[in-house]
Amino acid sequence: MKLTPQQQRILTILLFPVLLWVISSLLFSFLSGWPKLWQKFGAKQKPYGTAFLQQSGLVGEVGYEKIINIDNAPEGLFITVQPLFSIGNPPLFIPWREISLIREGESDSPPTITVAIGNPPLDTMTLPKAIFAGHINAMQRAPANLENNVAHDQPGAFIFIFIAFWCFISLFLSFIGGWQQLARQYKTTESPYGKAYNSQSGAVGWVSYNNCLFIRTTPNGLFIAVMFLFRIGHPTLFIPWNDIQFLKETNFLWYHTVKIGVGNPQITTMTLPKKIFDETAGGTGS
Repeated sequence: MKLTPQQQRILTILLFPVLLWVISSLLFSFLSGWPKLWQKFGAKQKPYGTAFLQQSGLVGEVGYEKIINIDNAPEGLFITVQPLFSIGNPPLFIPWREISLIREGESDSPPTITVAIGNPPLDTMTLPKAIFAGHINAMQRAPANLENNVAHDQPGAFIFIFIAFWCFISLFLSFIGGWQQLARQYKTTESPYGKAYNSQSGAVGWVSYNNCLFIRTTPNGLFIAVMFLFRIGHPTLFIPWNDIQFLKETNFLWYHTVKIGVGNPQITTMTLPKKIFDETAGGTGS
């Protein structure tokens, strides 16, 4: 079944919270160092032992509030998170020999213990003290300054996730506004020419583009591009005047805009500064 442009935009809006949740979960997992722990301590069996459900704690410097499930087994700790947060946070099994005590937070409520994970240490965790019952005295003692020396964050991973998040937002906006639908018919690889209007504000469908539109007018039509930071999902467009229909003019103080329909039949709408059309021979094709 082929979806109309309107249906595609609605579907994109419905999927956006899910994709945003996935990206956020991945971002927090990388910042905490969880994937690094999973490479060595990925659980290969179902958890067993004394269960501590919906616990709060720190992995590295990232807080996990009431979403950690821990099973204290004779051989070590099974650590999982609630299913909604499991993306990027797969189950761990950490043997007791790989856990060393850094400090006890007796003044915390409830009391906590900060431990180093791995030998040599890969990361730190701060968890409720009750989880370690029966094992505290037998745990190795880590150097007092170890907590400051363990690298909690992964700058490369953070940069990668941030760039991926930025690209996702740009691509998402291109779908819900209609830029992607326009690109199917009006995408161009031709270098824009004509009278230039740089750093303009406007809108495509429901999406506003503030001071990031670059427009050039020619006798045959409009070239429209966006600032390079938002280029993902936004290829340069060339729209012939014959495919532009004047819809309405809006005046607010000194700012005058024109809303146009683009496509025949109409694909989406655009709102652009009125001066672009006033100063262009050929007009809007109305």
